[in-house]
Amino acid sequence: MQETFRRIIADGGVQNVHKDILPVEEIFRIQKMDEVKVVEARFLC
Repeated sequence: MQETFRRIIADGGVQNVHKDILPVEEIFRIQKMDEVKVVEARFLC
């Protein structure tokens, strides 16, 4: 991740690393955000 960020800064954009960046939906899936939202709803009601 740090290497990817270094490349973004060096290149001035994501054009050379876009294939290495996960979509936000995949990040949420890995973090199990659907489960987090269920638990969050229980505590906020």
